[in-house]
Amino acid sequence: MNFAKEDFTSSLHIQCFYRIHKNNKVLVTSQDYHTFDYDNGDEDGTNNDLWKNLNSISNQIEGNLVTQVLMNKLKDISLFLSRDFQIDILISNSKSNFEDMIEQYRFLPSIEDSDHIVVYN
Repeated sequence: MNFAKEDFTSSLHIQCFYRIHKNNKVLVTSQDYHTFDYDNGDEDGTNNDLWKNLNSISNQIEGNLVTQVLMNKLKDISLFLSRDFQIDILISNSKSNFEDMIEQYRFLPSIEDSDHIVVYN
């Protein structure tokens, strides 16, 4: 996700579970990606509910302003947007038997800057 204000753009790269909802209705989740429709030629990974749902709301969510950001002690994030949209980003891995740290999300305060804030499981 990119966030822009005038000439400044920041970016949030999400590798864990997220959902976008509005008025108590779930609109998009990262789990929607796993609903591939192989029978209808899903060769590029876009014939699934994630892309379908994103296409149906993209014109409503683009241009919204972030009005509030909350983070709990587990580092889950709730982004509140104008027009009553909310994005929840939830840590979705416990400690792995194979890796000590699994990246959940990464915030780049400025796309041009090399400093990142990385959150692990």
